[in-house]
Amino acid sequence: AAMLAAILPGVLSDRDRSQKDSTINIRPPYLKGSAQDIEANMAWQSVQEQISKAAQLVKAKEGEESSMFSRLLELPEAMLVELVALCVALSIDVLHGNEQTGVRSAELAKAVNLDMADWWKATPDSYLSHVSSKRLLAVVTEAVSAEAANSMLGMKKAQMVEAAALKLSDTRWIPEMMRT
Repeated sequence: AAMLAAILPGVLSDRDRSQKDSTINIRPPYLKGSAQDIEANMAWQSVQEQISKAAQLVKAKEGEESSMFSRLLELPEAMLVELVALCVALSIDVLHGNEQTGVRSAELAKAVNLDMADWWKATPDSYLSHVSSKRLLAVVTEAVSAEAANSMLGMKKAQMVEAAALKLSDTRWIPEMMRT
């Protein structure tokens, strides 16, 4: 409970540190700068829902002056473990940092049985507009078929992006770096 009282305020709020009960400081990575369409992402929405539920669990009741620590002590142990898991999960940043000193993202993904195809789709905003036409053709060839890719030959980049998005929409294709 002491650890949660220290780290939950940082997880539940981007900026407000006034409710901290101790000096442990763990902050989730700022992902909005890495993915402009992140708020439409299913994983992002799921995490935001979990954060909202956690905030409601530890919220002081109207007129109550108790500390977060005392409110956490009232929760069942299973709920405390869930809150710890949320805080730890949101503290892991595999986008920024040193791959040599941290947990390697592929190892972590395997350890938690993460399949990014469950959480990410190739869309114009997430990927397709950011790669070359040649890469779009290669992706469609890999995920769908050479015939599907050949049907895109001669298109301008914007048309090709839209065509690739349609062709990939029912696949579970993800870039190699996201595969485990």
